[in-house]
Amino acid sequence: MVADGTAFFPGQNTGVGYASGWSTTTSCDVTAVGYQCLHTGTTGISYSTGIGSGAFFNNLAQRQTGIGYSVGSQTTTGADNTFGGFACGYSNTTGSQNAFWGAQAGRGPTNWVRCFSIGADSNYSVFTDDLTNS
Repeated sequence: MVADGTAFFPGQNTGVGYASGWSTTTSCDVTAVGYQCLHTGTTGISYSTGIGSGAFFNNLAQRQTGIGYSVGSQTTTGADNTFGGFACGYSNTTGSQNAFWGAQAGRGPTNWVRCFSIGADSNYSVFTDDLTNS
């Protein structure tokens, strides 16, 4: 159940926490755990897992995995990302197929593709958005 008492979104989904999966209507195989986790996505967020307050808050894409407070919270259409750590991948909006691990790792980039960043604050202040496979 979501906070207003209505049934949680349909299709083999799990939501735990106030407003987790709030707007989701037709996606399947979604796990949202934490306050406003996977909050905005209405359709197309299938096969996504978010654990942490605000994780993937604005997500509209499939196959996301994130653990930590506000991980990937600005991600909109970037799919196939894996983020772990406090605010990791926070600024990503359209970047896809990335793996960022560590507190605030990959927080600066907005649309990187197929990049890997590991360690606290790694690529935190890098704003060059034309990197691929770094």
